[in-house]
Amino acid sequence: MRSAQSQAKDLWVIALLLLFTVGIAYWASLQGPACLPSKTSQLGLWAITPWPVKLAVVQMSLALLLAIFTLSRRFIAPVPYQGEGVRRRGEYLSSMAQLFQQAQASQLVLEILSAQFKRDLAALVGLAPAATPQALRQAIASRRPELTSQVEAILRQAAQLAPRLDEARLLQLGRQMAQTRRAWSRMR
Repeated sequence: MRSAQSQAKDLWVIALLLLFTVGIAYWASLQGPACLPSKTSQLGLWAITPWPVKLAVVQMSLALLLAIFTLSRRFIAPVPYQGEGVRRRGEYLSSMAQLFQQAQASQLVLEILSAQFKRDLAALVGLAPAATPQALRQAIASRRPELTSQVEAILRQAAQLAPRLDEARLLQLGRQMAQTRRAWSRMR
């Protein structure tokens, strides 16, 4: 991978070469015609062109080719195509966690996790998604008594975690929510 600094150096070399070529062409124009006007039609234009102008034309051509080559190169190395890969759920979760961490949006993550957990609990016991936490606790205690202590502990931790957010505890809470979801999906 070439740096921008080396590409800038290449462009300076091209610019200097062009200036040198223009200087030679100007100097050659001061020398005057190299042959008589009557011989122009017999010899051809290249044959009567003075050598400094020929050199200038060759240098201009080389500078143009060098400029095209320099500007047509990639700025970075091509990324190889890896095909259609199957992404795992963990990859998406870890990338989302990194985005939330960079945005310092842990409070938002806690709100999203809590709301989704409460919606899932409401669906498990057959309540509306907007059910109050008290109604959820009562329905879980009557319909799924084996999950009551886990669910209450998770809801209590989420409430305690809200004022002073710690990412390690938030991660632990998310894992507990996932384990509880797995536990109740096995019980169905």
